[in-house]
Amino acid sequence: MLKFGEKYVLLYAPLEGTRYCIGELNKDTWEFTVRSEGIFDYSVGKKGFYAPNTYLTDPKGRYVIIGCLFEWDRMACTYHRGWAGMQSLPREVFLKKEELCIRPVEECEDLRKKVLYSLGSACVKRGEVVASCRQAEICCRVKLPENDCFAVRIFASRDGTEYTELRIDHTSRRICLDRSESTKDIHVGTEQIEIPIGGESCEYRINMILDHSSVEVFINERYTISARVFPENEFGGIMISKCPGQGTIEEIVIYELGL
Repeated sequence: MLKFGEKYVLLYAPLEGTRYCIGELNKDTWEFTVRSEGIFDYSVGKKGFYAPNTYLTDPKGRYVIIGCLFEWDRMACTYHRGWAGMQSLPREVFLKKEELCIRPVEECEDLRKKVLYSLGSACVKRGEVVASCRQAEICCRVKLPENDCFAVRIFASRDGTEYTELRIDHTSRRICLDRSESTKDIHVGTEQIEIPIGGESCEYRINMILDHSSVEVFINERYTISARVFPENEFGGIMISKCPGQGTIEEIVIYELGL
C-alpha cells in the first residue's frame, strides 16, 4: 500500500492481471475505503505484467515499481527452458488530480544511445519504414479528432508480413496492441490487447520501449500495456502511420537503446 498525502493506493495482482484501488485508510479500524479503482497494466493476466514489487527507499523519494513479464506458455510449459520471464522496466507511480499516473523512471533515458529518426509537425507516408532497431524507444505526440486513428508498427520484417502494431482508433474507440502477425511461430501466444477509450478529440503522448522480445507502452501516463513478442525476423522495422483524417502527428523521436 502506497501513501500519497491523505490518499492510499493499494496494488494487487489477481489471476486476470494487476489492478489498483485509491482511497483512505482508517488507522484506528484499519478499514480501507475505496474511492476509485483501475487497471495498472493492460496485459494478458499472468502472461503479461504481474507480481509488482515496490522500491520504497528511492533516494529521490519516488515509488518505483518493477514487475515480471512472462512468456505466453508460463502456465503450461513442460520442459526446462533455462529462464522464466523477464523484469519490466522500473516505473514511477504518482497521483495527479486523484488519478494514478505511471511512467518509466527518468533514468531509462540513460539508455538512449543515439537518435535514429526525428520528425516534428509533418505527415508520415503510410507504410514507410522510418527506422530499424530491436532495442528502441519511440516517443510520439499525436492529436486525434473523432473518427481518426494512429498506428505504430514495430519488429516488422522487410516484406511486412511479420509485425506488432499499436493502434489508437477513435472509430472503434479502442487502443489496441495487435500481436496477430507478431511471429511466424504457431506455438507462440498472440492475443490482442485492447483498452476502451472515449473516442473524443484528444492529444496523446506515447512512449514505447522495445527490447528484442518485449514491448512496454505508456500513454498519457494513464494507460500502460506490457507484452512479450517473439518475432523471427532480425530487421526490426518501425513504421508510423495515421488515417487520412484531420489528426496531426506533432512530434516523433526514435532512439536506439543500449548499455
